[in-house]
Amino acid sequence: MSCNKGDELVGPFKDKLPVIFRYRAIHNITPTYVYTDGIATPYAVSNRDKELDDLIKNAEKQVNYIKILSADRAQFNGAVRDGTPISLDSRYSQSGKTYTFESDYLIGHITYTSTRSNDTMSMRGLVDVTYRSGQRINYNNTVQIEGFKLSDDIAKLQAGDTLYYRELDVLLIKE
Repeated sequence: MSCNKGDELVGPFKDKLPVIFRYRAIHNITPTYVYTDGIATPYAVSNRDKELDDLIKNAEKQVNYIKILSADRAQFNGAVRDGTPISLDSRYSQSGKTYTFESDYLIGHITYTSTRSNDTMSMRGLVDVTYRSGQRINYNNTVQIEGFKLSDDIAKLQAGDTLYYRELDVLLIKE
């Protein structure tokens, strides 16, 4: 993407900067899966679905908008996984349809990833809950961010732990 020169449209999507993508909906929610002893299988019993539904409601608040300010700067506004509001000025890079936003926050260096298709942008998300001997020990509701991905939660499991999860997309629409 090149710099914006006046009213000139820039980049592969012919944007006039700044361009704002606002939260629209959660979509493409997978069925519930259970991961235990190294195997992920669909989970047909609904007793964990309510917990995951509640986590999806939290995930809805995680991205209010993404504002692309210039060829390499953006602003991300939303909330962290516990609901605490967050507004980050970030660097970003673009490779085709994939945008990677990077910034520093209290938990360290964070990276968000999104995929764009013309006037929409989507971010892959995850909601999961981990149980050990029938007791909940951990939960996660997040958009793609380093350290909070499905593979990270699987790596933390101990023998006998059970992870229930759904993946989803957070859809943003260009203003």
